[in-house]
Amino acid sequence: GQMGFYDLETFSLMQQVLAGARRRVLLCSRAKIGAACTYNLTGLKHVDAIVTDAPQPPLGLPCEVICTEA
Repeated sequence: GQMGFYDLETFSLMQQVLAGARRRVLLCSRAKIGAACTYNLTGLKHVDAIVTDAPQPPLGLPCEVICTEA
């Protein structure tokens, strides 16, 4: 999987944020899991954890997944 964004301004900002981060936690609604995006920032193998409202974590993710059903 990939972590990406739809607009160039957010993409550029997140490049800088991720470069200086000690721990990378992605907050992602279930609607965005598997969705296409315009700018791919990094692979999920570079993310330490994903927090999502999905009822079950997608299989095969290379990081910790925390499900918080809404």
